[in-house]
Amino acid sequence: MNVTQLAEALGSSQARVSQQLMRLRGEGVVQTRRHGKQVIYQLAQDEVAPVVSVLRDTFCRRLA
Repeated sequence: MNVTQLAEALGSSQARVSQQLMRLRGEGVVQTRRHGKQVIYQLAQDEVAPVVSVLRDTFCRRLA
């Protein structure tokens, strides 16, 4: 997903999402690739996916 897509999905500003993605990238949690002018973000390691899934499920239940 790109920053715009993530910001819309999270209901947050692009600036805030960009800042958090830079931190996650610096820690090696996400990686980027270019697709034309867009920067696409994805999880850097398959081992991170289960953790993200648990966090998403936990926080989505709280917000529901």
